[in-house]
Amino acid sequence: MLSRNRSPAGPGLAVLVRHNLLLMRREPGPLLSRMILPIAFLTLLRPLYLAAWHGGAAGNQQAVIATLVTFSLLALSISGSAILTERLGVIVRSVGALSASYDIGGMLLSSMGGALVPLAVLPHWVRSVAPASPGYWAARSLRSAFAGDTHGVLLGCLVLAGVAVTCGAIASMRLRGTAGRLVAL
Repeated sequence: MLSRNRSPAGPGLAVLVRHNLLLMRREPGPLLSRMILPIAFLTLLRPLYLAAWHGGAAGNQQAVIATLVTFSLLALSISGSAILTERLGVIVRSVGALSASYDIGGMLLSSMGGALVPLAVLPHWVRSVAPASPGYWAARSLRSAFAGDTHGVLLGCLVLAGVAVTCGAIASMRLRGTAGRLVAL
């Protein structure tokens, strides 16, 4: 159990935030790549999306959705690296395993969710499993936002919030170990 001085809302949280900011300043590569690559990705793939949708808003929207969803999922590597550095990971135990999991996972979840390529042109089996991907809900929310569909945006955001809470709870349980105190795995 956390002591009074180490409560999540107290000084302990501030120390962890400062520590992680210091680590990011000392090793800015992952953060910079997650900022620069989306710009290059959007610049290079936008003509493809415009050609596929014969120009216009739909091509631009698909280019933005593909970039935002893909790099949002890949940006989870920053959180994963912070946990791995601080605690030797929750599920993976090395930088190589973490890198493989977020690269493969991010690309699969965004592709299977219909972010890179619309679900309508993907095989039927992909369309049937797509709602299991956070990428699906992110892409659906963005498409709903472009269409002015508030209900669709809220639904997608609620599902994504549920995924975040569930994954956070699993990570927290894994970090706590069996005795209820924080441990390195």
